[in-house]
Order: sequence, then structure tokens, then C-alpha cells
Amino acid sequence: MPNMMDEMALCETLKLLFNITHYYPDLVDQFSKSVPHLLKMLHRSRLSHPPLQPPVNYLINALLNLNMNDKKIQEFSLSPVFPKLDKTCNVEHLINILDRAVTDYKESELDHVATPVLNLIRKIHGFAPESVKKFMQWLLLPQEGERDKPLGKSDTLASKLLKLSTSPASPALRNSISHMLFELSDKDANSFVRNVGYGFAAGFLMSQGMQMPENAKEAWATQESDGDGGAEVPFNPITGQRLDREPEDVQPPMTQEEKEREAERLFVLFERYVPTVSGILRPTALINNVSCAG
Repeated sequence: MPNMMDEMALCETLKLLFNITHYYPDLVDQFSKSVPHLLKMLHRSRLSHPPLQPPVNYLINALLNLNMNDKKIQEFSLSPVFPKLDKTCNVEHLINILDRAVTDYKESELDHVATPVLNLIRKIHGFAPESVKKFMQWLLLPQEGERDKPLGKSDTLASKLLKLSTSPASPALRNSISHMLFELSDKDANSFVRNVGYGFAAGFLMSQGMQMPENAKEAWATQESDGDGGAEVPFNPITGQRLDREPEDVQPPMTQEEKEREAERLFVLFERYVPTVSGILRPTALINNVSCAG
């Protein structure tokens, strides 16, 4: 068990390592041999409440700039990031830290404290073997059992991340979460919408200049198994919820008069919201405001 002075010395060393590799990227390869040791220290570090306290946060920051896939640090073609005895141990530990972080910290704090660990997870996913990628998808993407409700409504880490992907208080974090979920979906728009629902996917795809899948708003053609090995059950592409779990609409259908009143009310609200000049709608203003609303 290190004493206080040892821990302070370690923290200062990690800060120095981060600053050198950040400001002098040409020297990154000189520190590649430290990756196995940093991973071992991170794995053995005791997690507090909240978890991203020294030296854990400094270990994560130090690893962010290093080349973790450097062939020079691999022994017998094995990466220290994915050790032979348990290839997922480092990934699982980082995801556990992320899970604890989004639970323990206030939403306003997450942008600063949780974004580095999320970016490190993304970095590892970029060169992870297929078996580890599948493991990460299982932990970070919504699973079948969560589709009994609209996605983002359960208490799993995947649901917490989905909710944070629309957080106005954490712009850097929400951007990183959306990129990670897209990467976990093999960078495929169809898989992305299927995994997280159109509601969570639309804004990100539009911001990246990607086309929405043509069938994004239809009852999704790809279906989820019902878990009994029997028939497959379709789900709502907007919310991600299984169609057979959606609440029944017990309200009587709207009359034509009610539809017209509702349309008029929405039109009035729309006119108030969108800037106009001499009664003529400005297309640029419309586009800007719709983007902000989304």
C-alpha cells in the first residue's frame, strides 16, 4: 500500500507524462513501454466514491496520449491491453469506472471528469479484437431486455449514456457518447438507428452530414428475438421499444374538427417560434431553429 508521499509523487509524474505527450507528440513513442505498467496500476487502484480521483484520473489522462497498440510493447504478439488470461479485464475495469462516474457525479461535472475515460474506451475499441468489441457492445449498447420500455428509461449504463447523449450541460461528453455508440454500431447508420432508436440517432447523423436510413421511421424490418427462441418481435424505430410492450391508446380517435383545431394551434406556435420578415418565412432561420430544437 503506497504512502501519501509516494502517491503524490506518482500523480506529479503522471501529470508530467501527460503534458510531455500532449505538447510534444513526437516523443510519444519514447513512452510506449510505460503502457503495461500504467494499465497494471490502473487495474489495481482502489476506486473511491466518486471514482475519478487521484491517481485514477491521472492514469487515464496519461494513457490517452500514448500509443497503446505499439508493436514494440507486445510480447509474443500479445497486447498488454488485452492480456491472454483475460482479454477483457482492462476494458471491463474502464467501463466500470465510467458506470460509477455517471452515477456518482452531478451531470454538470461529467463533461470535465468523465469525458477522458470515455475517450480512452473509444480509443481501445478502435484496435480491439472482435471478441472484445462484442463484449463492449454487450456492456455499452441497449440490450434486448431494455426494449420493454422506450430506450433510455431503464437504470442500465447504456440507458444512462443515451440520456447523457442529449444533455445540454455536457457538450463534450454528449458528443463523445454519440461517437462511441456510432462506433460500437460498426459506423453504420442502419445499425446505429437500430441500436439506439431514431430519436437518439437523428441529431448525431444530421450533425455529421450522414443520410438517415430510408426505413428509419418505418416499423423496423430488423427484429428482436422475444428471448424464448420463438417468434421475433418488431420494435418501434423511434423509441426502440418493442411494439407489443407499447401502451394501448385508449383515447377515442380525434374528430376532423379536433384535428383542425390542433393543427391551427401548432401553426400559431410555429409562427411565434420561427423568425419572419414582412410575413415571409426565412428558410435559413427555419433551418437554424429546427437544428437548435433538435
